[in-house]
Amino acid sequence: MVMNTLLFLVAAPLCLGSVGLFLPAFLKKLGGVGLLAYNLYLTLLLFLKPSGAWAVNGVVLLESTPLSRVMALFIGLLGLLIYVYSLKDLPREYEGKSLPLILLTIGSALGVVFSTHIIPLFIFWGLSGLVLYFYALLGGTGGAEEAKKSFLMVGGSDLFLLLGLAVLWRAGNSYRLADLRLGLTGFWPGAAFFSLLLAALTKAGAFPVHTWVPAFSRYAPVEGAALLPASIDKLLGIYLLFLVLKDLFIVTDPFRFPVMILGALTIITAVMMALVQHNGRELLGYHAVSQVGYMVLGLGVGTPLGMAGGLFHLFNHVIYKAGLFLTLGSVEKRAGTAELARLGGLGRFMPYTFLGGLTCALAISGLPPLNGFVSKWLIYQSLVAETSRQAAAGQLVYLACLVAAVFGSG
Repeated sequence: MVMNTLLFLVAAPLCLGSVGLFLPAFLKKLGGVGLLAYNLYLTLLLFLKPSGAWAVNGVVLLESTPLSRVMALFIGLLGLLIYVYSLKDLPREYEGKSLPLILLTIGSALGVVFSTHIIPLFIFWGLSGLVLYFYALLGGTGGAEEAKKSFLMVGGSDLFLLLGLAVLWRAGNSYRLADLRLGLTGFWPGAAFFSLLLAALTKAGAFPVHTWVPAFSRYAPVEGAALLPASIDKLLGIYLLFLVLKDLFIVTDPFRFPVMILGALTIITAVMMALVQHNGRELLGYHAVSQVGYMVLGLGVGTPLGMAGGLFHLFNHVIYKAGLFLTLGSVEKRAGTAELARLGGLGRFMPYTFLGGLTCALAISGLPPLNGFVSKWLIYQSLVAETSRQAAAGQLVYLACLVAAVFGSG
């Protein structure tokens, strides 16, 4: 039963998304909502009764792990909420393609987090990037240019993913991820580490491979911005980063420090760029990049507290950043623009949207006692705890990262 559940969770959205392009609108809407609701129900059952794998000829391809179950729960919930949101006021030119693309996004994302074998992991990862490209194309003339940029950056990073997985396979003589773990000594292990690191950071949208995120956010349908760069791509990128830093390599401080520094730089540079934006979509896009810095920083610390903080911040971010994008989408549909200079005074006309957006804004700012404060505080604490255990040079790195994280939040 569990074996079939794993296969269904991945295959059903992919199949319905593929044929959905040719279905009448009412079947597309009804079928999508029903399938995603049932998928979420199955995911919840899998979360409550953890176990299971799906194999072909004795080769395990999909497997349920503690982290994959949590990831799948968020993917399923987001998919259903954004699909339902998309049923109202979606422009006709988007509707026929946007709804099937949501299903394809959910299916490919679930395929990534449940893959325990190198080959399906790479296939589903590449498929998620292809869906991103097609979603960007819905943004019209400007979106077509940004679609090319997104495809080149995310698709190009797939080549580094392939290189890293190939080195792991060759060193471990196994296709199974659970059997692969390399020490970072020698050229090829180091090349594999940085290749997979680049793939993860590009997917998540971290500095300096972040530029596709705000561009995509501005031109793509707002539902796509809420689903992909704000949510699903963050989940997949940080999921891969977690595997790289915890499971696939034995990571020492000389390799952790660059990850932490990239996290700190992501926080500072992206939040500074967000402050000067005049378009609400681009502002949220840059701020989504900034929040990735906290996740990268927490995972880079490498302690249980740091990794817990990084993952917790990922899940928090998915909730309030998707909420902010959908809030802006509702405002944009009512006002006809996302240019901040032309917006204002809508709170009395859209009180529930206002309260939802305000709550998400306070949470992402790290205001206690909201969830954004808790995850950021865990990351701060992990940095403080590790500082005292470092030599002088290491202490400088940790203190600089701590200052950047607190400054970026402020």
